[in-house]
Amino acid sequence: MNREELKSGLRKLGLTGGDIVLLHSSLSSVGNVDGGADTVIDAFLSILGSEGTLVVPTFGALGVIPETLKKRADAVSSIHPRASVASIGRKAIEICSDHWKAETAHSHQTPYTRIADLDGYVCLLGVDHDRNTTLHTVEA
Repeated sequence: MNREELKSGLRKLGLTGGDIVLLHSSLSSVGNVDGGADTVIDAFLSILGSEGTLVVPTFGALGVIPETLKKRADAVSSIHPRASVASIGRKAIEICSDHWKAETAHSHQTPYTRIADLDGYVCLLGVDHDRNTTLHTVEA
């Protein structure tokens, strides 16, 4: 799979410029992607455009896509020992700010509730709902 094929699939899902997406992913489950995690990230960022924002959970061992995104120079990270995220895009700072001040890792004023408040989407790429961290927010 290449970047253009990924972009085509994301468009078919209905993603467009300006969207906010929390991505849960498994690159190995997706299959062979030319350029690996960087290609997946670039495909999302290309579709979301300068007005959109891509967010990934970064706590624990969540895979190569989150690890790759959080190491990018333009990535913003939330600070929380149990539920951190990294984000790239127009709303990255707004989504990630002051996460450590929240009552719990997934309660109000966390990246997870901010994404919901901003009408963001959750995308499961090669994973199912057992990897969907927003379920913890519903529980909280």
